[in-house]
Amino acid sequence: TEFLQKWFYVLPEVAYDNIHAAYVYNCNSWVREYTKFHDRILAPLKGNRKLIFIDMPNKLNDYIDPEQQKLPGATLSLDEDLKVFSNALKLSHKDTKVAIKVG
Repeated sequence: TEFLQKWFYVLPEVAYDNIHAAYVYNCNSWVREYTKFHDRILAPLKGNRKLIFIDMPNKLNDYIDPEQQKLPGATLSLDEDLKVFSNALKLSHKDTKVAIKVG
């Protein structure tokens, strides 16, 4: 929560006057729910501004031309296929089967 609260304090106030939309990529469901119930965090985006949650980089193409996107390689690599290991054992006091995703 502390990162979300600091999010809008990072940019100068003039940036909020000129922003048309904010795109949030690869956030978990907790962030989406938190922003619904704590709208004071999003107060600088009130009015005609939009907050758009994007779960895949290619969905960003629907909003921003790919030539205009300057996404870092680490962001683009989040869309690659993950390796899934099934029936792995977690080291604990009990043997528990878990699925581990590495990517």
